[in-house]
Amino acid sequence: MLNDEPLEIFYPINSQFPSPRANSIQVINTCSSLAQLGATVRLLVRAKGSAGREAILDYYGLPSSSQLQIDPLPTARLGSDKFFNMSFQLSMLGKLHARRAAAVRQVLFTRDVLCASTVIRMKWRLHLPVIYEVHALNHWTNPIFTNIPATPGRILRLKRREQYVYERADRLVTISSGCRDALLSTFHVSGPVEVIPDGTPHFIHPDSKPDCGSSRLLYIGQFYPWKGVETAVRAMAELPGYALDLYGGNYFSAAQDIQRLREIAQQCGSTSALSFNGFVEPGRLDQVLKESYIGILPAADNLMGRHFISPLKLFEYMGCSVPVVASDLPPIREIIEHEKNGLLFEAGNPIDLARQVQRLAADPGLRQRITRQAFEDAHLYSYEKRAKRILEVALTAFRDDAATSSLHR
Repeated sequence: MLNDEPLEIFYPINSQFPSPRANSIQVINTCSSLAQLGATVRLLVRAKGSAGREAILDYYGLPSSSQLQIDPLPTARLGSDKFFNMSFQLSMLGKLHARRAAAVRQVLFTRDVLCASTVIRMKWRLHLPVIYEVHALNHWTNPIFTNIPATPGRILRLKRREQYVYERADRLVTISSGCRDALLSTFHVSGPVEVIPDGTPHFIHPDSKPDCGSSRLLYIGQFYPWKGVETAVRAMAELPGYALDLYGGNYFSAAQDIQRLREIAQQCGSTSALSFNGFVEPGRLDQVLKESYIGILPAADNLMGRHFISPLKLFEYMGCSVPVVASDLPPIREIIEHEKNGLLFEAGNPIDLARQVQRLAADPGLRQRITRQAFEDAHLYSYEKRAKRILEVALTAFRDDAATSSLHR
């Protein structure tokens, strides 16, 4: 993919590694695949709470590579999140300045809007092209993920930061067409926007698994209220003789989220059908996915579901020959075509979810056909393919930035 001239990609994200959060899985797999294709990748992470490089790679089941470096950055928390975030930004700028090399093609790629904004503001000094990957519109979704009140002033500040990045980043990438459409309908964007979907590192051929004629259902993911897992819990009351294995947890509100789902199960009479099996490290997930299951993706019809979701579990189910029953929502329809590579049900409707599960379990021909098609389609969403497209964007951004810089000399 790369010629003899080296390319170095900096990927800053203000998070500890490893982490049970899906964003860490997406980031580390992207970085690893970029490194496997020949780029030198420096993942800049929060030092506090992070493990050593080899322990991180083992957690995610990734190979060691001299091309992938993980640099822990010091932070300080002196009573406020604002100071804490600022300390990470200052550490990041110090690392970027120290590593800046005029003789090497270097770009910055990130999904962290504050990191992107900071580096763009310092571009006069760093001369570093910035590629920002949009996963959601931050001023829309930030209240969902934080405990900070969504005051008009805060929303305006978040929106202004986003607009600054969208107008000045060298390239923009989104993870879905729906995300791109929301971006373009809300903000002024100065340049092209590339859609590069998420992916899966896990592949299990259908012929290596027993046919999923069983009544075992699978959910992998977290249990946040906006995820829609309660729809699957309620559906189990309509599926006597079926069992649902749920894998997830290891986050600060997991216990209360699981308790909420248990209470819903008790109310609708599905308690005996549920099994909460805890969190599985990403590097060990294939041990679950090799079993015979029907995979459930009960995403809710809410702001995230209508515009921004890109569930890693969907790609993992497909790649590991787990037939899928998923919510009929726009981002999911970009991946799943009903009765071709999966089945869709009306989001939030447990009766329709149960009906589609029963169809799949009762029809071996349908089940085998969509499983094989999904496995073939999953190869379009490998991290290698994702990394190749990111490299194309990175090289173009570097060339355009170099050309612009030469014009201003």
